[in-house]
Amino acid sequence: MKLMKTITNSRCAVVYLMIIQLSAGHLDAQTKLSFFGVSGLSFIPTASINQPGSFAASYSSNPTGRDDVTLYPSSLRMGYTLKSRPLEISFTNTLFYANLTKGVNIQNVILPIIPSFKYQVVSNDTSGSKSQVAFGLAMPYGAFYVYDRAFSIARMPIKVHTGVGTKLTTYHAFFGVTLTLGAGQLQDNQPAPFRVSVEGSWGGSLQQLAEMEESFIAATSIYQWTRNITLEVFLRLDAGYNNSAPTRYMGIGLGYSSSL
Repeated sequence: MKLMKTITNSRCAVVYLMIIQLSAGHLDAQTKLSFFGVSGLSFIPTASINQPGSFAASYSSNPTGRDDVTLYPSSLRMGYTLKSRPLEISFTNTLFYANLTKGVNIQNVILPIIPSFKYQVVSNDTSGSKSQVAFGLAMPYGAFYVYDRAFSIARMPIKVHTGVGTKLTTYHAFFGVTLTLGAGQLQDNQPAPFRVSVEGSWGGSLQQLAEMEESFIAATSIYQWTRNITLEVFLRLDAGYNNSAPTRYMGIGLGYSSSL
């Protein structure tokens, strides 16, 4: 893959973050607030949405070196799904995570006032699989379209996520896969104990095709500690932006979600 080749051959930025998610109420086990507010995986949007009438909020500390990790909130997100229709409205204070000239350089405003929207237009169940389609607006992808396909192999639930986004002058193509482990031994309505996801994005300029926007690969593991508490750890590798030096960061965060 071109993204893997670029990341392997260029000087990479490696970002480690550990996020503790605290939740209440029964929400879609595959859906959480991404870094940019819109629900999805750790960074990319997906076609899933939380249950109607549900509220979610989370924060992450500013990623720093291993020796000076802090709990001081830096990236703040909150979201609400309407009761009457499959529309999600979210807010974040994170403008972007990385850019072409400065590499990994997270930019936050004081309050979560940057909006994102997602509307789910299709959610079909067929024998052995489920498909979902959604579109919306979110930074840094702009207007986006996402498609999810869920199925099972050997009683292991698997979900594939694909999508594209554009801000008119830029483009992003993103992908992800989520594996749910241990779900075969659970009773109805019990959350699965462990999930693993891999996601990535490749972005560029529509004006100068050689320019690179935010491009990365990330892997996330989520442990369902109790019914309402999940522990999350993810690793993110960014392609070298303008020959930026490799970086390694760690952050800690908390999240809350509930049905209103």
